[in-house]
Order: sequence, then C-alpha cells, then structure tokens
Amino acid sequence: SLRTIQKLIKSSGFYRQKSKNLKKICEALIKTHKSRVPREREELLKLPGVGFKTSDIVLLYGFGIKTIPVDVHVEVVSKRLGLVGKTAKYEEIRTTLENLFKDYRQKINSGMVEFGQRICLTARPKCYMCPLVDVCKYEKKNLTVPRSSKP
Repeated sequence: SLRTIQKLIKSSGFYRQKSKNLKKICEALIKTHKSRVPREREELLKLPGVGFKTSDIVLLYGFGIKTIPVDVHVEVVSKRLGLVGKTAKYEEIRTTLENLFKDYRQKINSGMVEFGQRICLTARPKCYMCPLVDVCKYEKKNLTVPRSSKP
C-alpha cells in the first residue's frame, strides 16, 4: 500500500511523491516488463518519476553497466575543477566524464559524490582543506579556516 511504502522510505525526503512514483513504477514493471527492471536507459526513462540520474544509477549500481550518474555533487565538482564548462547540462557532463574516465566509473561517481558532500560543498566549499585547490578553477575559493569554538 501507499502508506506502507511511505513508512519504509520516509527518511529519504520527499517521501510522499517518491512513494507514489514507486507504486506506479512497480505497476508498470509488472504490466509492461514482466516484473523485470529494464536494462536499457530508454526503457527506464519511460517509468514514472525516473529521470536521467535515476536511470544511470540503476544501470551502474544495479546492472554494472558503465555509466556515470550525475547528481548535484558530481556536477558541482566537475564544473569547479574545469572538467566541463560552467553551463554544461546533464548529458554533456555525463558523456565528458565517461570519456575522461573509461574505467572505474563507479569509483569516480561515488568518489565525486563523497568529495562533494565532505569538501567541495555546494554552498560553501572547504577549499582550505582541499587537496585539489591548486588545480581547481573555482573563482570564489573559501580559503579561510574556521576558528575552533574550543579554547
């Protein structure tokens, strides 16, 4: 039931909308895909609520198909390091990264996500502790080390 799905995914955020999509996805998988998750990006994109990022996550982590999902962290890190242009969109970022990193795509994806969550934060990056600060193209580097609140 919708209520059961909501309880299961509540901690993920936006759980009401996600639960509706999950229910619709399950119904679509049963009806049009013989209860199997498709291995093709185009088919995944036809499922309710599934966009580029979700389809690429399913392909990479579910089927081991070599692609690089682009979330906000991957996008920000790629742009700040100058790997892609400042105005690059999802497909350009994905294909550029896939061309740069032919192997280890899962490690590149998870590494960039973690790096974006811990150091290269979207709102206020911790450039003062970044090992890539010397090669980073980001103009608004945050090089001020915060003062410790401890005496």
